Amino acid sequence: MPARAAIDAQWHIADQHVGQGVRDRKISGAAVVIVTPDGWGARGFGWATAKQQVNERTVFEIGSISKVFTGTLLADMALRRQVSLTQPAQALLPGRTRMPPSATRPITLMDLSTHMSGMPRLPPGMKAKDKSDPYASFSVEDLYASLGKTTLEREPGVKKEYSNYAVGLLGQLLTERADKDSYEELLTERILGPLGMTDTSVELRDDQLERFAWGHGKNNERAAPWNIRSLAGAGGLRSTGRDMAIFAQAHLRPDSPISAAAQEALIPRGVPGSGDWDGGLGWAVKRDRSMAWHNGATGGYHAWIGLDFRHQLGVVVLCNTSIDDVDAWGTKILAALRQPLGRGGVADLDEGDDQELERLGADDPLLEVDELGVDDALVEVDERTAEATLLEVAAR
Repeated sequence: MPARAAIDAQWHIADQHVGQGVRDRKISGAAVVIVTPDGWGARGFGWATAKQQVNERTVFEIGSISKVFTGTLLADMALRRQVSLTQPAQALLPGRTRMPPSATRPITLMDLSTHMSGMPRLPPGMKAKDKSDPYASFSVEDLYASLGKTTLEREPGVKKEYSNYAVGLLGQLLTERADKDSYEELLTERILGPLGMTDTSVELRDDQLERFAWGHGKNNERAAPWNIRSLAGAGGLRSTGRDMAIFAQAHLRPDSPISAAAQEALIPRGVPGSGDWDGGLGWAVKRDRSMAWHNGATGGYHAWIGLDFRHQLGVVVLCNTSIDDVDAWGTKILAALRQPLGRGGVADLDEGDDQELERLGADDPLLEVDELGVDDALVEVDERTAEATLLEVAAR
């Protein structure tokens, strides 16, 4: 079967989950990406705005999937010997700024990326001037000043403690080390430019604004965009189905321009307490390196990316409704791609697998209320749920 036809044969699985979400009015719209050994395809479901349907060039916020890009930047700079993974973060801070004190050892750059720094989820004392856009008023100066007020939750390297604060700081430190004016400038030079990802950015051009999907909350009410600049490396990126297809494919092909950095970022780093799942640089990875994934959400958007290295498959779901069903939908589509082709060239998903995955993905506690008084949608799904959601898929 030709490559495009083989991919087209799988869209009924996406329609079964994502398309049904649109028809049930659970979500406004979404873009779904399927990557196979033969190529990639992207398809839109539902509406980006009142007048525009979603397509592969519709722009969405991708939230914490930004952390994967930051992890890959760290890997790239380590391979270039501009930094070391075990380098103390203190070495990259400007002037007299100091990292939070620890009794055992300094916080390293790898600690920041793998959530092993012991730093809290958000900077202390962070207050949103506008709760509809809670990170917009938090500046780089605020970020550095907050370090002097921070008490570690635990010593570095002891236990995973998911931290937007830590990864956002890492993105800024790498920007400083590379002597760039912004995280976006560094990302464009090292990852986006080499891959031809022209629609992935923190700040949107006029033509991107025309294609920017309107965000919606959990009850499908309109939600404002989130402008995350000082913590951009933790959740500030926007992207499209086309660009995320290129990014996913770059992790599955050894001839990718970023192959060396991508493979370095995907190495399991021995993060304790995650069962069969480990932490890479930004990614959640299987200890046997067979799969990797991450999700992300902001106030009006939810995104999911999953990679299966054994079968050279990838799935991305970008949604303009902040609803945690997206994680389960992405997982189910990836599971279906792994099934043998059935009658008519269509993948048959085993009924037992489908029911088990639906049960496991039903209660993902993605959004938590934080001290800002708003949903901190940059928080990833609880790692126990993440492990359960993908464990059966990875075993097959």
